Amino acid sequence: MIKNFPKISIIIPNYNDAQTLSSCLEAALNSDYPNFEIIVVDDKSTDNSIEIIKKFNVKLLVHEKNLRQKAPRNMQG
Repeated sequence: MIKNFPKISIIIPNYNDAQTLSSCLEAALNSDYPNFEIIVVDDKSTDNSIEIIKKFNVKLLVHEKNLRQKAPRNMQG
């Protein structure tokens, strides 16, 4: 029996989380769910978060300026 899995989006807000970002993205990418995308919304990080994100097969949205915690959750791409 084949199940139909709808595509889901995993949205990860980020601001200067370089220390934990790789393990977070690796865990998300290792999901057993067969039909998903990962979108990282970066709130103008000042650490090396962007370089880390670019090493992964994920979509990246970056704010032009820091908009604080609420904004990445409300960003439309």
